[in-house]
Amino acid sequence: MTDTLVGVNPPPEPAQAGDAEDRELSLAELAAVEDLVRQARQAGIALTGPDGLLKAMTKTVIEAAGGDRRPPRSGRQLRAAAG
Repeated sequence: MTDTLVGVNPPPEPAQAGDAEDRELSLAELAAVEDLVRQARQAGIALTGPDGLLKAMTKTVIEAAGGDRRPPRSGRQLRAAAG
């Protein structure tokens, strides 16, 4: 097994603390966010809270990034949560 791998790149550097805070949204990103907020308000959807836009968007972003790494719940935990 002495073959050389071709086209393999090292993983990107992890984001440093403060990187996301320092980044400003592009005009297109800002317009998209403003549009989502406007649509949510028109539909009577809360922006925050358990059924709010922020929670739904956070969930969508985490799932799209493949970052939902919570361990699967056991049957016992699911039955207990169901009541």
